[in-house]
Amino acid sequence: MTSLQSINSNRSIFSSLSKAYIEGKGHSYFKTHFLDPEAYVNRLNYVHSRTYQRATLAHVLVSYQKRIQAPESAFRSIEKLHDPRSLVVVTGQQAGIFGGPLYTVYKALTAIKVARDQETQLGLPVVPIFWVASEDHDFAEVNHMTYIVDCQVKQVKTDNKQGKGGHNPSKDAFNAFTLKESVGHMDVNDSIVHAIDQVLEDLDPKGQSQLKALFRDTLEEDQSYSDWFSSILTSLLGDLGLVVMDPMDPEVRRLGSPFLLEALTKGGDLADWINDQETNLETDGYTPLIRLREGTTGLYLYQGGQRLALHYRESQYSLEGQSGPIAMTHRDLEDLANNHPDRFSTNVALRPLFQDFVLPTLAYVAGPGELAYYGQVNRVYGHFAMEPPIFVPRENFTLVTRDMVDLVDRVNIPMDKVLDQPIHDFVQAGLGHHAGNGIDPLVQSFKAELDRAYEHLQEQLEVLVPEIASIKESNKYHLDYQIDYLHQKAWRFQRKHHRQLVTQLEGIHCHCQPNGRPQERILGLATILATSGSGWLKEVLDLPYDHKHRILVLEENQ
Repeated sequence: MTSLQSINSNRSIFSSLSKAYIEGKGHSYFKTHFLDPEAYVNRLNYVHSRTYQRATLAHVLVSYQKRIQAPESAFRSIEKLHDPRSLVVVTGQQAGIFGGPLYTVYKALTAIKVARDQETQLGLPVVPIFWVASEDHDFAEVNHMTYIVDCQVKQVKTDNKQGKGGHNPSKDAFNAFTLKESVGHMDVNDSIVHAIDQVLEDLDPKGQSQLKALFRDTLEEDQSYSDWFSSILTSLLGDLGLVVMDPMDPEVRRLGSPFLLEALTKGGDLADWINDQETNLETDGYTPLIRLREGTTGLYLYQGGQRLALHYRESQYSLEGQSGPIAMTHRDLEDLANNHPDRFSTNVALRPLFQDFVLPTLAYVAGPGELAYYGQVNRVYGHFAMEPPIFVPRENFTLVTRDMVDLVDRVNIPMDKVLDQPIHDFVQAGLGHHAGNGIDPLVQSFKAELDRAYEHLQEQLEVLVPEIASIKESNKYHLDYQIDYLHQKAWRFQRKHHRQLVTQLEGIHCHCQPNGRPQERILGLATILATSGSGWLKEVLDLPYDHKHRILVLEENQ
């Protein structure tokens, strides 16, 4: 049993359609529900009715684990795939530097936990797989990592200049910043080395050795960005049985070649299917997250080192090139799908289907945005004679240290208040309790008495001088202004007298709400690993699964 302390919170990361799904209200958009045990049995039967190239899949995964130096536990997980009854629980995320934001790790942990739970429940092998979104070409979303230094939010960034890996032969010094280049085609370069050095210099020396082992020792000069991400992830969680998968691996694309061929037969129908669902969502009061342009096929093609969208209009295929559309014939595309499927990539609407075509997917672990995506994409599965998997909401946490909890307790504030109060209100509440402060009650009492006295004075004056009514409001405004000024000054002096406490409270708020946003969406792993190490990751697996937000109390490095 874990010694990790978990504190319940009233915060929820789920809203709109994702919230409706969790509450069991999104029936028209989701065919199954993650809390229904029967859904897993039905999905198992569906997966067993289909054919998967398990031996080839296992071979591909073994090759990739070797490439990223995965531990033995990851290889043992892959062995399970040779059992024709085996299933997988999948999750995925973009390949952010330093392992991405904290919620990336939470998704992976949830996948491991759900796989373990279902293996016990179903009595069959279930493998947790992390599908790295190496195809994504939005570099601005993955090129930075945020951490906290001395109660200040700090960020390091990397660039996409050429490195020594040569993963994109079409890139040079002139086009490096304009190519629509997948992260899996980007070389690691000196900017990453500089970023690692900066983080190691800034963060707690007690955590230096682990940070160095995780970030610098996993870095090889001929890697791609996505391979470095995968190396970090397997270094953290491979011992727990997680298998990391790169969909850009040519052999993975070959496994999905029949799906790509079928997708080509749909022409531009995908946009109509998605946008029809968009209309339904809006009618039901939900906000759709996907809007596809007419003629969108859901496919990209790699051409000249770029990931270019493939369109279908007026019975013609074309690539969206920088110098205008590039005509493509259906026969040429079929030949590519058969012989060079690695030239293809899928968009947000088709990626889940490609994934579930290749993998015997029992469930997919999704964040709030993904759940909303899936609600809009769900019906597309039927057009490919497929059924969607079970969608499991990822677990979500705010991580704090024991010292933080002790301080918040001393100032008599519920710990979850730090998650939903602006920094000024949180600090003022903590300072007020600690200092036995009577400033607010005193000022409020005085203002109430002043209001009554002022109203009485006005009534008497207006009897004697009716014209005085014309300045009643403006005069009262000036009185209130002066009282408010005095009120603010009193608090400033109080904050000055208790500067150490104010700094501590501001530090806690910054840690839990960096830049006023949820911790898990902003902070990378570095801050937490520097203060608390990585032992808590295993302890999280011993906590019962719960999609509700929790505060986890970690011990600090000694």
